Amino acid sequence: MSKLDRFFISPNLLNVVDDFKGTVLARGYSDHAPIFLFQDKVDFGPTYFKIFDSWFARDDFDATVRNAWDTVKSNQNLDIIAKFRLLKSHLKGWIHSSRSVEACRLQQISQQINDIDVLIDAGSANPEQIDLRNKLFNENEELSKFEYCDLLQKSRVRWDVEGDENSKFFHCSLKHKRSVQQIQGLMVDGVWEVDPCTIKNKFFEFYRRKFDVHNSGATFGSTDPNYKLTVDEANLLEADIDDTEIKRAVWDCGSSKAPGPDGITFRFIKHF
Repeated sequence: MSKLDRFFISPNLLNVVDDFKGTVLARGYSDHAPIFLFQDKVDFGPTYFKIFDSWFARDDFDATVRNAWDTVKSNQNLDIIAKFRLLKSHLKGWIHSSRSVEACRLQQISQQINDIDVLIDAGSANPEQIDLRNKLFNENEELSKFEYCDLLQKSRVRWDVEGDENSKFFHCSLKHKRSVQQIQGLMVDGVWEVDPCTIKNKFFEFYRRKFDVHNSGATFGSTDPNYKLTVDEANLLEADIDDTEIKRAVWDCGSSKAPGPDGITFRFIKHF
């Protein structure tokens, strides 16, 4: 069903509020169905843990992971899943602290640049201050790249971020990606559900049933195939999987693609 009705909205409003929704009201006596614009904040709970590529560019990331893992692996009573869970708690505290320090440093850099600009406008700046201003600009660019890299990974916008991170088109594309990827609701037995708890439970039940199925129900004809496995190939299919085969399978996967439910990416495994 095509809806020809439209809202006239300032683009600046969409940049501030990105959770607008529209619904069609009852038509009544008119031959047009009125549409209603409203703001609906949907809370699906805290976001899941995920390792970002920008973390690897921070100087203290490697040392933080190795020190945390040395502390975690000393407990022999924990399995690998519990150890990774403790490792993630260390990383959460580290990234929160790092981002707080970087945000404070960015504010300081901005204030210092503004102070030097005032001196330059007044014609009283010396060469050392001008050189400091250039260094502050470079430091500001390096710190800002962490946020731009995270935005690209979250929104999956595929282009070179260099030079586009401050453009209006860049941020509009991010907002569009987020709105498209966001789950607005789910059709359950003919009823449109928007409750976050109901949606999460339905997703969980759907995939639980998928993973519980062990019999694919595939049937094969009685005709002989054109190619039959040799004895060595048949034995290889039932042979134990060794570490080399596991490593080859992991290394063949994209580093930043398909993180597991624990948020650990292939790049993290390859790196450490």
